[in-house]
Amino acid sequence: MRKNLILLVFAFLFISCASTRISSFANPDIDVLKYKKMFVVIDSSDIDFIQRLEKTLVKVFAKNNLEAIPSTQLIPPLKKFSDEEIDNIIEKSGVDSVLSIAIVSADHGSTYIPLQTHTRYDSAFINGRYVSIPYTTTSGGYSKPYSRARFEITLKDIKTDEIVFVSTAYSEGESIGAISKDLPRHIVKQYRKIGEKK
Repeated sequence: MRKNLILLVFAFLFISCASTRISSFANPDIDVLKYKKMFVVIDSSDIDFIQRLEKTLVKVFAKNNLEAIPSTQLIPPLKKFSDEEIDNIIEKSGVDSVLSIAIVSADHGSTYIPLQTHTRYDSAFINGRYVSIPYTTTSGGYSKPYSRARFEITLKDIKTDEIVFVSTAYSEGESIGAISKDLPRHIVKQYRKIGEKK
């Protein structure tokens, strides 16, 4: 039983390895929930982060009956396009909005968890008398990595270019990969929250 509890605690720690706070201003004249097919643009120089975030956005959006189309899918980054060509590609894709995600700031580091020793004593009845038996455990003595990032998220109507909503998000986790998995859930949650207020 104790072994199962320890495994559950470790599983929980690995699952909840990032957290995100998000807040928004929404255009009161626009129904957010009418946007279902979004062209996603991620402003970052970190290719790994872009690919991870795009992949997770596509999955999370699909689970919520939304469609996220990554800009790198329609407009390969290493190919040259004129503004007119880009406009034509976007128009043919049938998207109704552009979701822009820009990293405003980010940092990475580590925190040292000091080594601690704990000793507890249990008594046992051995050879007709109680004997005190020490049990010593240690914890810590390692560095824990962290990543933090602040994002600006904007949803724009593709036809009118009107801003539907703008959000800021602050994420922190053990790695930028963990943040890329957590952020999309909060973007969809905020999208729903804004839409339900109308």
